[in-house]
Order: sequence, then structure tokens, then C-alpha cells
Amino acid sequence: MNPKIKAFLDLIAFSEGTKGKGDNGYNVIVGGDLFSDYTDHPRKKVYIKSIDNYSTAAGRYQILSRRICLKAASPAFRAFSTSAASI
Repeated sequence: MNPKIKAFLDLIAFSEGTKGKGDNGYNVIVGGDLFSDYTDHPRKKVYIKSIDNYSTAAGRYQILSRRICLKAASPAFRAFSTSAASI
């Protein structure tokens, strides 16, 4: 991977608060819980007090479950895996 792209993706992970946690952030659910099954987005709804709302954000880049269906249409996407997250 191009070092500049890697640095940019690391910056996103850092700003999402996932870099260095769990499997380098790839298995982090919003709020800090971890998941272990990469076959699909965990789709766990978590209440976030600071915004008085729920979120389904998960993974190194905190992708929302409602957005995963758009990415799944890509031929390169096979699962909610570490390699698919950076496509």
C-alpha cells in the first residue's frame, strides 16, 4: 500500500479512536466493545449518551451498518474483514 494512503487511513483510525485497540481497530464496536466474527458487520446498536442517540458504527473506520450494503456491492468486498475495510 502506498505509504501516504496508509498514513491517511491510520489518521482516520486514530481520529475514530480505534487505532491500536483490539485487532488494530478492525474489531472495535462504537463505545469500545469488540467483536470476533468478520463475516459481516456486527450490526450492534449502541446508545451514545453524548449524542443522545444510537449508533451501529464498527470497525477500524467506524462504518455504520446502513452503509455496509453499499460497500458489499463491490466485487472486492467479501466480508467485513481487515482487508475489505481499507478498500
